[in-house]
Amino acid sequence: MTSMFPRAAVQPFHAPVLRAFLAAVLAFAIVFPGYSQDAEMGSIRGEVTNAATGKRLVNAEVRIEGTNRVAYTDQYGVFRFSNIPPGEYTIVARHTGLRDRRVTINVQPGETTVSEILLAQADSEVSDEDIVVMAEFEVTTSDLEGNSIALNEQRTSENLKTVMHAEAFGEITEGNIGEYLKNLPGVSVNYVAADVRSIKLRGMSSQFTNVTVDGAKMASAGSGNKIRSFELEQISLSNVEMLEVTKLPRPMDEANSLGGSVNLVSKNAFQRGGRSLTYKLWLNANSEYMELGTSPGWNGDRERRKVWPGVELFYTDVLLDNRLGVSIGYSNSNNFNIQQRFRWREWGFSPRGGQGGPEDVYFLRQQIQDGPKFTNRQSVSANIDYKFTENAIFSLRSQFNHYSSEFRNRNRDWRIDGRASSGFDDTLASNTFTIGPERSTAIGGSWRDKFGDTLHVDASMKHYMGDWTLDYGLWYSNATNKYADAEHGTLETISTDVNGIETLAFMQESAMAAYTDIFAFDEDGNLLPDRGIILENTDWDRAHTRAKDSRDRIGGARINLRRDFDVGGNRANIQVGARATRESRYAYENRFRWATIGEADNLTLADFEDKVYTNISPGFGYEGWRWPSSEQMRDYFLAHPEQFDFDEADSFNRKTSSMFDMKENITAAYIQGEIKLLEGKLSMLGGIRWENTDIEGEVPAFTGKYQDMEGDGWVGEGFIAEDGTIVVDKAHSETSYDTFHPSLHLKWEPRDNLIFRLSYANTLGRPNFQDMFGVTTINDPDPADPDDNTGTIRISNPALKPRRSNNFDLTAEYYFNPVGVFSVSAFKNYMSNYVQNVTREVTAADVATYGLPERVLGGNGIDPYRITLPETLGDGTVTGIEINWNQGLNYNWVPEMFRGSSVYANGTFLDTSGDFGASSPFTDDFPDFAKKTVSYGFILDFWRINMKFRWNIRGREIFASSTSGLATVRNYTLHGVSGQTALEVEERRTLDWNMNVKLTDSMEFFVNARNILNAPYRQVYYLPGPDGDYPILDSEQRFGAQWTFGIKGKF
Repeated sequence: MTSMFPRAAVQPFHAPVLRAFLAAVLAFAIVFPGYSQDAEMGSIRGEVTNAATGKRLVNAEVRIEGTNRVAYTDQYGVFRFSNIPPGEYTIVARHTGLRDRRVTINVQPGETTVSEILLAQADSEVSDEDIVVMAEFEVTTSDLEGNSIALNEQRTSENLKTVMHAEAFGEITEGNIGEYLKNLPGVSVNYVAADVRSIKLRGMSSQFTNVTVDGAKMASAGSGNKIRSFELEQISLSNVEMLEVTKLPRPMDEANSLGGSVNLVSKNAFQRGGRSLTYKLWLNANSEYMELGTSPGWNGDRERRKVWPGVELFYTDVLLDNRLGVSIGYSNSNNFNIQQRFRWREWGFSPRGGQGGPEDVYFLRQQIQDGPKFTNRQSVSANIDYKFTENAIFSLRSQFNHYSSEFRNRNRDWRIDGRASSGFDDTLASNTFTIGPERSTAIGGSWRDKFGDTLHVDASMKHYMGDWTLDYGLWYSNATNKYADAEHGTLETISTDVNGIETLAFMQESAMAAYTDIFAFDEDGNLLPDRGIILENTDWDRAHTRAKDSRDRIGGARINLRRDFDVGGNRANIQVGARATRESRYAYENRFRWATIGEADNLTLADFEDKVYTNISPGFGYEGWRWPSSEQMRDYFLAHPEQFDFDEADSFNRKTSSMFDMKENITAAYIQGEIKLLEGKLSMLGGIRWENTDIEGEVPAFTGKYQDMEGDGWVGEGFIAEDGTIVVDKAHSETSYDTFHPSLHLKWEPRDNLIFRLSYANTLGRPNFQDMFGVTTINDPDPADPDDNTGTIRISNPALKPRRSNNFDLTAEYYFNPVGVFSVSAFKNYMSNYVQNVTREVTAADVATYGLPERVLGGNGIDPYRITLPETLGDGTVTGIEINWNQGLNYNWVPEMFRGSSVYANGTFLDTSGDFGASSPFTDDFPDFAKKTVSYGFILDFWRINMKFRWNIRGREIFASSTSGLATVRNYTLHGVSGQTALEVEERRTLDWNMNVKLTDSMEFFVNARNILNAPYRQVYYLPGPDGDYPILDSEQRFGAQWTFGIKGKF
């Protein structure tokens, strides 16, 4: 085994973490055997409740008039004051959207005075006295309530935070939290096909967005890739009460949030007001298949339903004399959608010998994909809150999420030979036509099932001890993600060859048209049917399987201790804490292929024709086509193994390149303090956080050489054994670093409705695993070629350090009565340690550091090899402005029937600059960075009807690979000038729509439409033109509008 670095002390998680955790708990038990208040003092404890809904209010402000004492209700709606001198006091409770309430209480020495405070709607005509005596609540849910909860959270937060109630935007298709979050300021989302896969905050790549559940990191297997992005497939909105988006962290928050963090707050029975059962029942349909019957399915040779039911149930109850709260939820969502893609795969970017313009760029390779997909998501959650006493509360949060999808991507591919050796003349080509000899034509696809599970469990304990608050907890999270094909009834793909085509012609309307008329001619000039792809003329050349398996496992422990006190008549607090997290992840891919031999080599695709999925249009105006059945081909492949020759070398190379095993320990500690001045109108919170990161990984030490099972072929470092397992040497690498993260948050409230915030925080973004752990590949010069005297090396870099950022933010917020906010944020981030791929001559230091063979240094007529590796270099700056307006229309000038309505609009606009030397052609444009995001909409609430219209705009951005993070770059020569252009995602505007109709006091009918106008997803290359950027289409994808029809209610 090769070791790239000396093995450092990366200890097992359970040893140091559990020892430290148990020691802290033991110390607490010794030092604080119980809380005893001064016998001459009293205390106050109470609950603040929304009188209209019966729900406890979180972060309601409770103030003792005439003093500097202010408290905020916790996650159960409870507030506490300790060490209060005996006497009569007036306490004032306030919450955004509700009417302030004053209550007079008497505090007795040595006793706790209990008070329950009911708050009415701001426009309610019910007197305070009448509210006190109400015995029952009319249970309603309104957008006004959701907005008031969210704005109150934002208003009372210590740092810059946006909070939204989980029902604020209505029903969300499939419960995907990304479809919800995309409406919030500063948030954009990444799509994979029709599904939101990951989240970006303030433009930053999704690998830098920290996603937690109740403050604890949830596992994500990353689709088997070496990435840090949290993927949303295996988490559901059904167990979420609120979503918190934080832009700048406090010292107590994790530092890995270059763009920000997202926290999902789970539902709890105490906050929801006791016993209730809510339900949703629905049907889900795609706009292209609205019929209730069966039709040709996504998998071969079968008809399937396209309209599917779904269900969501959530039960809460409070038991044992208000000491035990139980919440149990279940959801099951089934979804079918089309996936149609038109894609150009090759162009002539140097037309007319490089003297032409962008209008002369021509298309050489075209692909059409028809990929129907079925998805099932299930989620089970169970949350328990138990009060040992009113000041000692245990919480258990648990959820299990399942995701499975079946997708059958059927591809047709046509390619014109544009090489000079073929006699092709590019004067016969332009944006609107290309004619030339056929180079290749094929049928292929990607036919697989994807599935995985996530288990997340979090246990915590919280103690309120007068001016002291202690909380601690443990959590465990495990996620799996798999792809399967042959074992699930299909091949992953096939390689084919279409015979009988001599000439191809593409005729299209323009460079941006997602349609081309395809003509195929035989050697005699006869026009061929089916655009040349005739199953009887199509040979089966290879069979491919691509099973994939990955797992991510996270365990952690945390402890926080807070002390509140007075400083010169001002309230202050100091808090310390520690957290330890252990993450382990592995992934591998069995990407194997076989060549047809013997009788299989004489078969055509007509021998496996799918008689059910036939004459189905792939969209874009094309007619229906014939397709082979991957299921039939898989059955033949398994029944006749002797007719398929295993490609051992290719399979070995592909599998070793994907193998990956990693462990990461992050240990953190912090101290933060806060003081409130000017009668609480000015607060200052600051401190520092320390984080230690230890990471180690193992990958195959494969160097581009290979030997087969008999030892023949290349001499190398690995082989595939007879049972199919890989035998290979492994390289172990590891690194460790410490980082410190100061932060400071100032909040000034000169008037009741006006808040200014000034914040600074130092954050980090750890590099992707792909850049740190990968197979070293060495390509030696060809000894048979006397002109080939330079080898190449591609290697990962485990010594990469994290990206660092100093972030500054100035925000002004104005809150409208009763519900509404207008805010403007100006911010700037100074970042360093950008990771870029660098190619240079190998050095002796590289040989020593990375364990490379001496031959790569050259000699005997061989030049030193060229090495390509990721390095941290260059600095970048992000400057931005963020605007947010959310306004309830509950005013007298609004017609009465619309007074429950509201409007909202937000936008984030960014400017970037960077200095990366010659390693990147994009000085001021970062790949995978969203410079513009805009959301706006309005909510109409009248009579028994509620309608929501939500628009979302995502601006242009440079597309980057989800695995490598690198841009796709093309070289061009136009008018004699050469340059580079990157693949970009075109600006996209979508519209979602909801309607709810109240049938009874406890039941509603709802309709939801996602992307109701079926806006396409387009990728484009922009070339320099006389009038600015000249767009050239790369691909266009369409998925149809997704409709949901259902009923929901509450018992």
